Amino acid sequence: MAGRRSARMETEPLTLCHLSGRVQPLATAAISPLDRGFLFGDGVYEMMKVLGGVPLWLDEHLARLTASLAGVGIAEPTDVRAAIAALLAATGPFDGSLYLQVTRGAAAIRGHRPPADLAPTLFLLPARLEHPDPATAPGLAALTRPDPAGSAAISRPPA
Repeated sequence: MAGRRSARMETEPLTLCHLSGRVQPLATAAISPLDRGFLFGDGVYEMMKVLGGVPLWLDEHLARLTASLAGVGIAEPTDVRAAIAALLAATGPFDGSLYLQVTRGAAAIRGHRPPADLAPTLFLLPARLEHPDPATAPGLAALTRPDPAGSAAISRPPA
């Protein structure tokens, strides 16, 4: 139906991003085709809510990022907080989300075993989110069931 707005959340990427040390236009940002995140999914991401240009629970997101990177053996970029601040200063205030991804980086050749000296790739992508009006949104329905096998697996480490 033309002119009718959907009740689901819509995202609109902003025109800027941060990639490997600088804020730049999203349209011209380029990731190496040899980046291990592109080739093998070798990376970690965080997604955070942004209100008025301020990322919510930033310390918690960065702590989880640190733990996740350590868990997969990827070096943590030293400038993550500064990169976030620079990008959000450049975009100006908005409500939406901030996608953050760190990959192991790009090697000179494609290989399954990564070189030890790779510099990680840091990518930040902000997006506006249009939230439905709670007074007119149709709402959602969900059916939930207990999963005893799943909860047991979560509480016990694998043998």
